[in-house]
Amino acid sequence: MPGPGEIWYIGWGDGMLPLTFIIAMADTEYCWVVIGGDGGAHIYGSEDCPFIACGHQTPALPLAIQCRSSMEARNVARTLQPIADSLPHGVDHTQMLAAFDIPSVRTLLEDGDDFYAIIIGSPPGIYRTSEGAARAEGTFKYRIRRQTTSFWTALAFMLVKGVAQRMPPMLTYKEMGEIPSKTTTDSLAERLHHSLTLSSCSSQVPSTPSQASSSTSASTLFRTSSASHGTPTPPLTSPSRPESATSPIIYSHVRNLRGIISSNYYPTSTTHIRNLTQPLGQLGARYLASHGYGTEDVECILQAKRRAHNSEDLVAFLAGRGMSVNEARFLLQLVDQRDTLHT
Repeated sequence: MPGPGEIWYIGWGDGMLPLTFIIAMADTEYCWVVIGGDGGAHIYGSEDCPFIACGHQTPALPLAIQCRSSMEARNVARTLQPIADSLPHGVDHTQMLAAFDIPSVRTLLEDGDDFYAIIIGSPPGIYRTSEGAARAEGTFKYRIRRQTTSFWTALAFMLVKGVAQRMPPMLTYKEMGEIPSKTTTDSLAERLHHSLTLSSCSSQVPSTPSQASSSTSASTLFRTSSASHGTPTPPLTSPSRPESATSPIIYSHVRNLRGIISSNYYPTSTTHIRNLTQPLGQLGARYLASHGYGTEDVECILQAKRRAHNSEDLVAFLAGRGMSVNEARFLLQLVDQRDTLHT
């Protein structure tokens, strides 16, 4: 074996490869992580991945991802399962792509190596070797696969079930490295300042009697005209605020113990998390569910509470996992007030 500071090489095809690289290849212990299935994420051995139905008509979840170590599999599960837990029943591919398209997912597995997204195979999933992908496809007559060096591309391909027309853009504006010019930035800042000034003035300057009368008359006339034609009255909006200034509504956040990792722009079910957190009482269950905590973090909190000798031990444990001390103490206050709120 090579000594300190030495690198031995071995023949490989028409070239040479470091012996350490060959050893690393031989020592790789592949395993599977399955997300989005019943009961949360699960990790399996390289030959033990459970049956997952394949084809265009099957749901995108559960999804199997081949990992190169159990540590990598745990990281994948910790990142993806909370997002899968947040998805509502019957979610379409557009909502699913939006939920998973966040920086922590795009950079979850390092780009550069090959990923093989296999839609029709046993099991379908994201493979890390061409041999594994070919073995999965076996004797299937119709094969749908994509080989790529981007984990996000492979994941998106699996989420849209191999329909190329549904794939998201390969690059976004920010990823192209384009920085707005100073003129554009100054213009945006000026528009924002102007908008804030108008908003402040309109909220502080009272209307005169003649203005109020005119406004009331116009409003009454508008409503009367709408009612006479049997059409609903649209809401009155301020003309000083452009439509582009309105932010999309966030229904809930997805978070782990360290903070928010993504947001949901559509209603999602919290029933699973509320049922899981019932040992913490009604208030504690509602707090964790409404704040977007996933299955793994909830189970971590429940296990820590069972093992902690006192409240401060539990606070210290949660703080060590990333939750702020103030939030941990507030959560314990809610737990202490259990069963005071009825659903």
